[in-house]
Amino acid sequence: MTLLKDPERYKAVDLSNSQPKTRDARNLPKDGARLSFRSHNAHLENYDKTKSDEKEKAIVSARRQNLRVAEKLYIER
Repeated sequence: MTLLKDPERYKAVDLSNSQPKTRDARNLPKDGARLSFRSHNAHLENYDKTKSDEKEKAIVSARRQNLRVAEKLYIER
């Protein structure tokens, strides 16, 4: 989190990801945290499609919701 507390260091990360292929549809940089959120969400989405019981699906759904909240908080910072 020290990287996000220093706006100048975040600008450096943002500039290092300035090429279109290193930015997402919202024009945010595809840094390690965002890639991790997407990867983990895709894993949970695939797991949710398996033949699991309702209790497991509820847990996966809660984890996916928590990931969305974490990503939003990360973007806000």
